[in-house]
Amino acid sequence: MTKKTYITKLKALDKRYQRIVKSSSLGVLAKISSAVVNLLLVPLLLDYLGTERFALWAIVGSLILWLQLTDFGLGAGLINQLSKSYGNGDLIAASSYIYITTKVLTWISILFTPIFLSVTLLIPWGTIYNIGSIDLTNELRNCIIISGVVFLISSPLSTIQKLYISFQLSYIASTFQILSSAIILLSVSLLIKIQAPIEVLIIFLSSTPLLTSILLWIHFISSKSAPLKIVKTNHNIEQIKSIASLSIPLFLLQISSLFVNEVVIILIANIGSLSDVTNFNIIQKIYILGFIMASAFTYPFYPAIREAYEKNEIFWMKNAIKNIFIIRITIVILYSTVLFVFGNQILNIWLGEATMRNPSLTHWAILTSCMILVTLSSILGEILSILDYLWRQIIYVVQTSIVVIFGSYIYFSEYGIYSIYMATSIATLAPIMGYFVTLKNIIKLKES
Repeated sequence: MTKKTYITKLKALDKRYQRIVKSSSLGVLAKISSAVVNLLLVPLLLDYLGTERFALWAIVGSLILWLQLTDFGLGAGLINQLSKSYGNGDLIAASSYIYITTKVLTWISILFTPIFLSVTLLIPWGTIYNIGSIDLTNELRNCIIISGVVFLISSPLSTIQKLYISFQLSYIASTFQILSSAIILLSVSLLIKIQAPIEVLIIFLSSTPLLTSILLWIHFISSKSAPLKIVKTNHNIEQIKSIASLSIPLFLLQISSLFVNEVVIILIANIGSLSDVTNFNIIQKIYILGFIMASAFTYPFYPAIREAYEKNEIFWMKNAIKNIFIIRITIVILYSTVLFVFGNQILNIWLGEATMRNPSLTHWAILTSCMILVTLSSILGEILSILDYLWRQIIYVVQTSIVVIFGSYIYFSEYGIYSIYMATSIATLAPIMGYFVTLKNIIKLKES
């Protein structure tokens, strides 16, 4: 390698880290702003809706996640293909991927909407979630329909977010996400003041991703510095196959993850009550906040890792992976320590002392241990996903789902909602070891 080539390569690597730092900085602000909005909304909605109707919001949120399956994994597969195209400098292929995926998702949304509406009207929601009130059941059905329609509208538009993420420009997407979160918070606060019905609230509570995508499309179309120009292309069967080859395993991963999430909610509602669903939703928001903050710092690394992998820059790739582990584990451990020591005080300040029973130290220990183990598993799984190693993950996710469901059921009477976190901790051990061995072999093979 000549001196000139070496210097050029170093500049390219430095530029990659600059994009990561810029994306991480705004990504953190975006994630934190979104999390803060969710945290601020909890006491507002609890006070306005009451415990049982607040639980409807939690149920709607878990159900709408199932609509992610309507893209059949295309959205997640698109990120991998765009990252690969960016790494290879093939903007024509990237443009084609965006065009094809947006078109396919548009047709899926159009065709699936009447099916979704029909099924939603027929399902006995009150029986499934142990809701005794007809009025509450009707409100739940209305909220599911509203959130579902909003999601189906936003699905094809969301491809623009995948483009900015894959091209390591997620700081732009993060800027509009911050703006969207602020608009939604102000709108919901105003609606609560004028005592709007829950159905109207749900429209706005479901619209953050849609608003972010609309703002990004406006920026993309009007900006002279857009990362690429999307043009109408003929259907390239090879490109469709390449997206589909990734979409199938990603689709199966989505099904497995959503299945266990939904079964857990149904389990809590039937063994416990709607109040337990509310309590679980509150604890889950605290639990997820740690992941949001940690992942915001490291998420921009993943497209860059794929770029480095395509260019055989294995040293940079290994260093980036090490940095991801250091950053995320450090943040999660610090966050877990704060929860373990000050968790009850934080809950009392946030919600008021009478809202829910304070968790014991045992409960906090279960929760924080789960956070650390799941973080390890998530890092390894995310790296394998961006490198297109997906099928082995499906086996582990199915195994984890079974353990979580049965473990939660067995220990619910003793530990309540915290049985879910205990079962998750146990179920995560095998995937951590399996993912680590797989990643080690991938790097070893690439180096040889």
